[in-house]
Amino acid sequence: MKLVAVLVGLFLFSGASALANDPFETAEVGRINPINLVKYDEVLIGPTYPARSGYEFSHYRYVTFYNVKKKKERVSQLPVIREECHDESALFAALDHTYSFTASVNVSVSFEGLGLSSNMSKTRSFRASRNLRATGGKIANHTAYFMKEDWTGMTLIQMYSPTKRKAEWVMEKNNGGPSWMRFFFPTLSKTMKYPLHFSIQDAEWTFIVERKILSTCTSSQMF
Repeated sequence: MKLVAVLVGLFLFSGASALANDPFETAEVGRINPINLVKYDEVLIGPTYPARSGYEFSHYRYVTFYNVKKKKERVSQLPVIREECHDESALFAALDHTYSFTASVNVSVSFEGLGLSSNMSKTRSFRASRNLRATGGKIANHTAYFMKEDWTGMTLIQMYSPTKRKAEWVMEKNNGGPSWMRFFFPTLSKTMKYPLHFSIQDAEWTFIVERKILSTCTSSQMF
């Protein structure tokens, strides 16, 4: 899949880097978005950066609230393994598969700023093996699937005030971003909407094998 990342709103000034001493350490973030008050599945917290001097906030970070949508897709390259009545073994059969995938990314902050690995935008390859067990007395199908995840949500900016000794959220919603934000965050696009968009399709793939019992064998089938 083609990468469609929009990497803007990166740093407050050139050369900014994450801090060893984090003033946000005591600022807990729950899964409820402070702007829309909606509870999300997951929260992703990026590293802390020093803010531009001459402002009341000394540090900032990006916090992403997102939901996870899972979808199951059969691995067409692998056969469905049938377990029959007389099959009984801890190692009845095995499935082995090598696969690759690339996430489709549409975000408004760098991967580092979000707290994601740069590998998120690259093609990732895995090899998966599963041993299949047969219990005897059952007719069942063993089918391989990919469990894929799509992540969708929004990224907010959290800032730290040393005078108030507390963290505060940038709360203003604006289709073009407030003008002060474009001064404070010089790399923000003039058309950038706030909160910042976050969407990753096929963020993660997991290889699974499901056993579906079709029927229980009768005594006549067992002899």
